[in-house]
Amino acid sequence: MSQILEATFDGEVFRPTEAVELPPDTQVHLVVTLKATSQEKSASFLRTARSLKLQGPKDWSSRIDDYLYGGATVDADTHFQQAGFRALLHEQSMI
Repeated sequence: MSQILEATFDGEVFRPTEAVELPPDTQVHLVVTLKATSQEKSASFLRTARSLKLQGPKDWSSRIDDYLYGGATVDADTHFQQAGFRALLHEQSMI
């Protein structure tokens, strides 16, 4: 029998976040995978985005789809910055 459970480690034991249907004192084999919180993911993305010091046209936020997927005319410098932003989104698995 295999189950995937979420648990919190309190420094001594793993505490499942939901009920586990096993008899007491049952021995199990654990494989621990750290789960990043959504807050950590956002912080990491923002930190990375800020570190790139991206610059773009003034209407970038309102026309982001045009700049990412076509339809917008940009100069060579902005195109370079756009490519960096696209790479950042790909790296963060957002596209």
